[in-house]
Amino acid sequence: MSLRALVLGFAISVCLFAQNGGQFTDIPFVPTPTNVLDAMLDLANIKAGDVLIDLGSGDGRIVMAASRRFGIQATGVEIDPDLVRQSQTLASQEGLAGKASFVQADLFAYDLRRASVVTMFLTPGVNLRLRPKLLSELRPGTRIVSHRFDMGSWLPAKTIKLEDDRIYLWVVPPSRVDPPKSLARIVDDPPSKQDSSTPNPASMFSYDAAAPLNTRLEEPEVADTSLVAAVSFSGSRGPVSATLVTPSRKGNFPAIIFIPDYGRRDEFLPEALLLARARRPAISLLIDAPQERPVGWRRNFSALSDNDNDRDIHIQAVIDIRRGIDMLVQSGKVDVNRIAYVGHGYGANWGAILSSVEPRLHAFVLVAGFPSLAELMESDDPDMANLRFSMGAERFARYRNSMSAVDPIRFTSSWAGAPILFQFGRFDQFVPRAAAERLANSISRPQKVVFYDAGHSVNAPQAMIDRSDFLARCIHSGQLQSLRSLVHQEP
Repeated sequence: MSLRALVLGFAISVCLFAQNGGQFTDIPFVPTPTNVLDAMLDLANIKAGDVLIDLGSGDGRIVMAASRRFGIQATGVEIDPDLVRQSQTLASQEGLAGKASFVQADLFAYDLRRASVVTMFLTPGVNLRLRPKLLSELRPGTRIVSHRFDMGSWLPAKTIKLEDDRIYLWVVPPSRVDPPKSLARIVDDPPSKQDSSTPNPASMFSYDAAAPLNTRLEEPEVADTSLVAAVSFSGSRGPVSATLVTPSRKGNFPAIIFIPDYGRRDEFLPEALLLARARRPAISLLIDAPQERPVGWRRNFSALSDNDNDRDIHIQAVIDIRRGIDMLVQSGKVDVNRIAYVGHGYGANWGAILSSVEPRLHAFVLVAGFPSLAELMESDDPDMANLRFSMGAERFARYRNSMSAVDPIRFTSSWAGAPILFQFGRFDQFVPRAAAERLANSISRPQKVVFYDAGHSVNAPQAMIDRSDFLARCIHSGQLQSLRSLVHQEP
């Protein structure tokens, strides 16, 4: 899906943090101001006998301040050996060598179990990646104090505003389990105002069907008994690149449009080749997403630009897929009553929208789709946390509202009736089960929903067989042969 794609395309700038020592870590050393340091230690409510561990201790100032003020044992965990040596020297010069200590270690590998207080000034994403470790290793009642960055849906026990900065306090609960996955709350930020009106699919995804397609088909390559060719056609904002896989014999065939997950342009190519060489074959059109096309045709996500660019990429993708259907119909090789759709990640999201606006698609397989782009951006994914911080509250609210216009769940209520197979991974870190079921249940009539022992790729072998069985049943007269038999055929 492209949760990762979403974030990589966003080009979150690491220059938000002062760079120093970047050869060791993605958490550059930024000194904590003295007034913030004092407020952090006050918020931790340190008592005699406490043991403090500072994660990403930098020059050691928090560790030494805690030992100096409260006389407690404090340890700094820092991966940069130069900063560790500098901290050890300063602690020795101040007579704190017996109380303040420093270790060179990866903070994700360091054992935290002896701590009763943990302090940190990291990044939004690292905080969220650390959260399971903190909850599993720290004893109930341990206080955690973070400068500037929160921990998503684990709401703090207390928040202090210090000029334009914030300090957060959490107390490890008795259950010591990760809080349930829910939408992250951005403290003190105004709630976003979404347009509650139902979007008009006919208007948002309309296009000029009479516009020339300007189809260009490259010289095909022979693969067994099928032909594989690069193809392009005119889309809503320029040329669309794709791969066309056809049987080598003549005829009028069912067709399947495949939209792969981000960064996996050839994901469905083996499947398309199997379908093309079947006894009752099918044509496959594998369309590249706008952000996957050749330079000059490509359109990249950019959340940090104050416009509707990213929303419009999703609209463009849906229209370009409709133009792909036009191309198949005009080819004269496709049975127009037997066109199906398979999409993964963003492709599944676009398929959910197409299920409400495109009557020429007679069956859908939606793999690892998610109900809401806007909600996804408020999730506890570390990269999303970095994005929210880098954008700031007001810009993020505007961006979220823009993206909510293309939330799949806003369109599935207008589902046109073609059968849908939903495929999800039980271990998908981007699409939790609750979100998956919410998307599937948004269709007014129950559809087939299958969870596989897989992650976001949903690459369980049974998933490919299940979708081919489903498509073979949905496309009339059984003209699409199931892969269940194809995978056992001799080439």
